[in-house]
Amino acid sequence: MQALRTIKSAILATVVMVLGNNLFAQAWKTFSDTRIVHGHSVETGTSGSMKFVIGHRFGAVNGGFYEFFGLDQASTRLSLDYSATNNLAFGLGRSSYLKTFDGYAKWSIAKQEGEKHSFPVSITWMTNMTLNSIKWANPNRKNYFTSRLGYAHQLLIARKFGQKLSVQVAPTMVHRNLVTFAGDKHDIFAVGVAARYKLKGLFGLNFECFLLPPGQLPPVSKSAVSVGFDIKTERHAFQIFVSNSRNMVERYIITETTGDLAKADLFIGFNISRDFQLKH
Repeated sequence: MQALRTIKSAILATVVMVLGNNLFAQAWKTFSDTRIVHGHSVETGTSGSMKFVIGHRFGAVNGGFYEFFGLDQASTRLSLDYSATNNLAFGLGRSSYLKTFDGYAKWSIAKQEGEKHSFPVSITWMTNMTLNSIKWANPNRKNYFTSRLGYAHQLLIARKFGQKLSVQVAPTMVHRNLVTFAGDKHDIFAVGVAARYKLKGLFGLNFECFLLPPGQLPPVSKSAVSVGFDIKTERHAFQIFVSNSRNMVERYIITETTGDLAKADLFIGFNISRDFQLKH
């Protein structure tokens, strides 16, 4: 009998780990929202919920008074995210930068459980695709639709320490079907590092960085670094931050960030989201 109980316990633990399900233990919510700054968090939302997100990035602060410290320039992304289950979410977005359409899927593989933390981390897989719809620079040559496409894959691994601090690590690969020069790499690797510290009331302090190992992109490329704070209520989230990147999709965040922190090449941005519960 003891052996049978041991086998049953092992099977139960395996099911919880593989499915990331909340049937057998209370899952620990690691982050307050599905995104930290630019990038995704391990959270996938609650089953049947839809999220409308407005992302806005101004121009460079060091543009001075003539550019009104970046306020004269703007880049915007609108998106709809839907949580099919507690563990599976999808989203579609459109950015003004390069008139880009994007879509993603997230699958929660495992979740940190309860205050006893019987499973130590939350793990989510995220994959997305971008489509650049801007007019061809040279329409007279033979252009391919596939040249407009790019992809990103992330394994999001996060842990909440106590009631206030959440930390996430995200190994990331970006693939670009079309590159600028023949010698450029199609596959780019980076590691996302992010954290949120809960302040008093509804406020939280956020940090996010996509570490870009050298030798993959031209020297002008930089690791994207962002810091800011958020206000999270039951149905709304508002985030404001400063970053050396004004991009909002992983492909461009990782491969096209050129802001130099030493030169105060920084951008102010904000995200506003509204949640709707479509089914219970």
